[in-house]
Amino acid sequence: MNFLIDHNLGGHAEILLGNIASQGWLNLLPIRFVTFKQMNLSIDSNDRVVWRLESGKSDDFAYCKPQHEG
Repeated sequence: MNFLIDHNLGGHAEILLGNIASQGWLNLLPIRFVTFKQMNLSIDSNDRVVWRLESGKSDDFAYCKPQHEG
């Protein structure tokens, strides 16, 4: 499973992936965190652009973004 990580979650994603790896989950599940930069997206890309890119991929992608208060 591929997770497209919003620019604002980069540090949190690194910590999470480190925890997943240290517990051995990567040996059981193929998990990959992908950044906006790796997907050639601007860090200020709007959701519509991101979803369009994500839905056009043949791989399984999940878009992870912060929730906004309000």
